[in-house]
Amino acid sequence: MQKSKKRSVFLFGAGSAISWGGPPTSELTKLICKSGIKNKEGEYITKVIFDWLVKYSGLDEWDVNFETIINAIEDIAEYWFNSSNGLINGLAFPLKDVNRDVWEEILNFKVTYKGDRQFSMEIPNADVVLEQDLKFISKDKYPTPESKFFEALLQCLFTEIQARISDYSYVTVSHVKTLENENNMEINDLALKFFANKSERSILRLYNLNYDRVFQYLFYKAGLSADQGFNDEEIFPRSIVHFNPLRIFRKMEENCIYHLHGSAFWEVVPVDSNGLDYYKFVHSPYPTLQVNEAFARFEMEKGKPLLIGNIITGYRKSQRTSLSPFRQMFSAFDQDCHKGEELIVIGYSFSDQHINDIINKAREVNQSQKLVIIDPKIDIDKFLFNHASKWKWLDQIPERKPIGEKIISIPFFNLTFYQMTFREFLEEQVIT
Repeated sequence: MQKSKKRSVFLFGAGSAISWGGPPTSELTKLICKSGIKNKEGEYITKVIFDWLVKYSGLDEWDVNFETIINAIEDIAEYWFNSSNGLINGLAFPLKDVNRDVWEEILNFKVTYKGDRQFSMEIPNADVVLEQDLKFISKDKYPTPESKFFEALLQCLFTEIQARISDYSYVTVSHVKTLENENNMEINDLALKFFANKSERSILRLYNLNYDRVFQYLFYKAGLSADQGFNDEEIFPRSIVHFNPLRIFRKMEENCIYHLHGSAFWEVVPVDSNGLDYYKFVHSPYPTLQVNEAFARFEMEKGKPLLIGNIITGYRKSQRTSLSPFRQMFSAFDQDCHKGEELIVIGYSFSDQHINDIINKAREVNQSQKLVIIDPKIDIDKFLFNHASKWKWLDQIPERKPIGEKIISIPFFNLTFYQMTFREFLEEQVIT
């Protein structure tokens, strides 16, 4: 009787993509601070908001990153969507008592037409596509010009992030050259060998927090299949493909690549089958830039409208991941963490509480699971205090066993730290 394969679960954070040219958080923060719309003084609004957050939010400067800035803008947009009823949430709290002079520091638009049902506005130096979108604006959808202004700003910022993702991971069924450049030859070879060898003994359950197609490319080159939750067996779709939640539940015993925070290669359809406001995610052959696509809008909580794009960023991830297809993908991740024989976490900073909670709760009951964490900058003491302490009772300091120059095992938790990059980890695994 053939022995069944074990379940190998992978979680990929931002650090895992750096070897292929993916941007670290610090790079995206710098990019966002010099992107989007400028104020009347010629300063980028994002940089002004960054300075506000450092000054007023109580956060240290190194804790303010691109996600913090985007979340603040979302909260400001929500303020203007709801300013008539006085609702203020999240990082918009400093705005409750501000005067118009403070708003003038970041507002920069002109209303050119105001009618009973719609209005028009101009934003200096706006993108050509965005300019067209500003000519006919429904008052039912945008109660104030400011609400449209800040949504337009978010469109610009999402587009910058999506374009940066496309820079290093633009691959389709007919175009793979982007990931086959000279700089990627070694890492591609190592990763292909690693996943090919791993697939002989394991079901490969990949969960990616990045928005790219790196692992789709690797599976494609290795001849491995992987479910992505959409009505298509191909790794790279040749046309628009719709999401099918039943696939995720039916494919639990097969390889998968699921994007827990969305993908630059997804699109959001902002209406239902009857043309009414709703949302639907589809898989596209090509990257999607937000400046070309309207955000969908949906309320998971009363009075807190969500702007829904193809990627999830900011601090409202737990709300957005309660939408479909994220809801089904997180359900699969939850099951895999509870059932998997091993969980391999690469380049993840453990800063997303909705993900940490799944891992911590699974480790509490699945203590035989082997956990491997690959991160050159991991603070082991901090990790043990913030996470491992939740798994089981500690009556003594757990023994640490160095098993290599950069490898530390903690048998008490069935936990191994690889204090190295993903490339170094692959070298260690493939060579040995």
